[in-house]
Amino acid sequence: MSLEKTWSSNRIFYILLMYVITIAFSGILFGAKVIELYKIWQFLIISIVFLTLILLNIEFKRLKLGYTDEKTNNTIMILCCYTLCLAMIFFCSFFHYVIVPISICSIIFTIILYKDNGIYFAIYFSVLYFLINEPGANYLLYYIITSVLVSIIAEYLLDKKTRIQSVLIIISVHFIILVAIDYYTYLNIDIITIKNELICGGIAAVLGLAFATFYNYITETKTVKMISKMASPDYELLLRLKEKSESTYNHCIKTAMLAKAGANILEIDPVLVYTGALYSRIGIIIDNNYIKNNITIGNHYHFPRKIIKIIYESSGKKDILPTSKEAAVVMLADSCVSAFEKLNNSNKSGLNKEIIIQQIFNSKSNDGYIEESGITMKMYLDLKACFVKESDNI
Repeated sequence: MSLEKTWSSNRIFYILLMYVITIAFSGILFGAKVIELYKIWQFLIISIVFLTLILLNIEFKRLKLGYTDEKTNNTIMILCCYTLCLAMIFFCSFFHYVIVPISICSIIFTIILYKDNGIYFAIYFSVLYFLINEPGANYLLYYIITSVLVSIIAEYLLDKKTRIQSVLIIISVHFIILVAIDYYTYLNIDIITIKNELICGGIAAVLGLAFATFYNYITETKTVKMISKMASPDYELLLRLKEKSESTYNHCIKTAMLAKAGANILEIDPVLVYTGALYSRIGIIIDNNYIKNNITIGNHYHFPRKIIKIIYESSGKKDILPTSKEAAVVMLADSCVSAFEKLNNSNKSGLNKEIIIQQIFNSKSNDGYIEESGITMKMYLDLKACFVKESDNI
């Protein structure tokens, strides 16, 4: 895969726009808050230094991931969230500093980027608010500590199973940290402080949960559209695969059909499974080491994470076990289709597809390939019966 387009004119434009927005924000502050000119210059210089360091960190991570990472390449999302957080900082500068939920910035950037990026942005916005309102060093410490701790928790807001616990932990973190800092500073805690701490934590948790829900909706919608596009027989990569190796293309089609039938039986997403199987050997378009090339191509063409995970975990390598039903179904379907093809090319008698399916299922089960996939014994038996039934069509 070529890395010629590591930088595009659009990416450069959006990054420059972040600096322009930062400068404009400083001007708005000067007019709205009537801050002394030297403080505006101080604010502007610190902002540009912080922003530059953060962008360099993002770019180094992008380089490390081969310029193929979807999150660090999404400059528009980074720009929009950066502008949103600056607007929030400006809006909050008119309220009491105790109830300002700076940690929401760490939640946003942890979700759209990575945990370390969320921490860096959280420190940056904490310092910005401190420069605007000057609430005291103890509150700067409060903003930074809570934001860093919330960054560690933020990604769990994306998972429906851990959302409630995450919300409670975020509220608790704000409460405990401010109580500790106030007690250490003043040797006293009053009811108003406790109320403000709970309000601040509650606002951060609710806004964070709302953003995580919105982000999930956006990414899921995008994923569904991309998977639908990839499943089309006219999609660029499938046409290239067919041109490169028609036998491999036909193998992937057969695997996808068998896997889709199995997905319907197990009541898991048949389109996701079908598409994952279609691209299980897409790496052939580079060379015969398709297992390694699958991931390279998946990252380069920004395959949805779910598809890349299925492709990777269904490879059948001994050190890679499927951790989802979808990946296990594709792995078993691929193994069965490969065995069918060998049977058709041999003169062996006494073997039929049902026996082959039985052998493959027993072998994969005995070798532990099914253990971490979430497939129960009933699912295992239902899937095997489905494959036997569908084998005549393969």
